[in-house]
Amino acid sequence: MKKLISMALSVMLLFSLVGCGTGSDNVEMPDSSTVGGRFVTAFNSSDVTDANAMVDELIANVEMPYELVQMDVEPGYLNGFDEEIKGFNRGTVFAPMIGSIPFVGYVFETTDSEALIAELKNSANMRWNICTEADEMVSATKDKLVFFMMCTNDEQ
Repeated sequence: MKKLISMALSVMLLFSLVGCGTGSDNVEMPDSSTVGGRFVTAFNSSDVTDANAMVDELIANVEMPYELVQMDVEPGYLNGFDEEIKGFNRGTVFAPMIGSIPFVGYVFETTDSEALIAELKNSANMRWNICTEADEMVSATKDKLVFFMMCTNDEQ
């Protein structure tokens, strides 16, 4: 199973390297009827303080029409960003197994939440994924955790 997840995420990374477009400054906090809004609500209502456990909880509690997979990430080039992301100690990415869906979420552990959110927003590229574009960018912080997601609202 780990090999399958690793291969799926590797394919997603490959697709992100050949993605179209540039970053977008259109960032709004969603309401709870959007995909991002449901994830932000679940993040804010959780008592979990570990990045991996938080992603486990988000995946379990937010219903999606496709399967989400997760893996640990280290500082560097991450899926969905035009520049290296370095301002975190631990991180977990979650995304659909189908690499053509413009959806990527992260939970990071950091000592400076505000600086990391600014770094993520400045480097985010809503069109990182094979000529498709995410509909919304959302973020939230809680203690040492930072939640960040770019996603589509198309759940067909």
